[in-house]
Amino acid sequence: SHLSVPPTMLLRGPLKRVLNPRKSSNFVLFGGGTVASGGGIRKVAQQVLQNTVASSSRAFSSLMQTSLRRIAILSGSSGSILTSAAWFSWASDNERRSVSTSAGPTTDAPASTGDPKIRVETGSAQIAHPSKRAKGGEDAFFISKDGRAMGVFDGVGGWTESGVDPRLYAVKLAEGSEAAAASADLNTVSPVQIMDGGYRNAFDTLGSSTACVAVIRDDGTLHTANVGDSGYMLIRDSKLLFKSAEQQHGFNFPYQLGCRGHPADTPQSAQTHQHSVKSGDVLVLATDGFFDNIFPEEVVSIVNSEVAKVSVSHPTLPATLATALAQKAFSLSQSNKNGPFAMNARKAGYRYDGGKPDDITVVVGVVSPTEGPLSKL
Repeated sequence: SHLSVPPTMLLRGPLKRVLNPRKSSNFVLFGGGTVASGGGIRKVAQQVLQNTVASSSRAFSSLMQTSLRRIAILSGSSGSILTSAAWFSWASDNERRSVSTSAGPTTDAPASTGDPKIRVETGSAQIAHPSKRAKGGEDAFFISKDGRAMGVFDGVGGWTESGVDPRLYAVKLAEGSEAAAASADLNTVSPVQIMDGGYRNAFDTLGSSTACVAVIRDDGTLHTANVGDSGYMLIRDSKLLFKSAEQQHGFNFPYQLGCRGHPADTPQSAQTHQHSVKSGDVLVLATDGFFDNIFPEEVVSIVNSEVAKVSVSHPTLPATLATALAQKAFSLSQSNKNGPFAMNARKAGYRYDGGKPDDITVVVGVVSPTEGPLSKL
């Protein structure tokens, strides 16, 4: 068995293993939930968010200095959501860390050229696992200033057995990836290179994490890289165009990026894909807390329902979609309904009933016409 617990324990609390931990080969975990910084800055940012509505306009972000690193500070609670519209900027030039990146392998066939001058409206939502809401969970994510690069990261919670906060590694991945995207030409940089920037930034931070990064270029091509059981879906014309596959060493034992001294997978281990995109396409990136609880057809149904209410180019659509999807996945995680995780557990010979409680992070990008102001909610 690839699980470190007997099947009889897989009733309500499945635990996911850390890859090659130093102390033990039996580390286990739940997935996790929020981007965060450290120290007093985080406290200030949380206070800002407490006084900010769950979904605010891009104007809030535009008030901040664009030269500073931006990260979403989300205060999670059971069933509650804050979207990433409220961005808090901080950091000095000394805090910023320059990242050298290296190219990863690309094995996908070239995609056809899509719409020129692609614009991407973005939104995000997170819900922390109920037992982790006090600290906001262990996921992280980033969205570039223009919305054309984004990523989600799920810190491996088994590190808590060593007294390590799994969130810290995931946050370092998000920070480094965001910095790599900000300093690169998004029309030439690969998602593996962006992920590698995060990997190098987190290398001296104890922990490990899954990762999924996407870049949409001006020529209308979407480039993705995925390590582990986070992933993405691409929806077009009310139908599922593509869903990424999980990378697993064994059931509930995903590929994961790791720190110095703890051998794990690398960005070069990522599955890479390339797609042509066009106006109206909906891209959904999410951690496994989302995909373990909701079936693809349910995602498509929610997207179609929300798109039918407003124009696909409406600036609030991405945030609305992210919130609706996260809420649905959270509801299913708390229910007795068997979801994808339960089905996969049974296929692997384990008994598991109901949803899988976990932190949930959803980032949505909607390809929009080039006219009009850009929004990021």
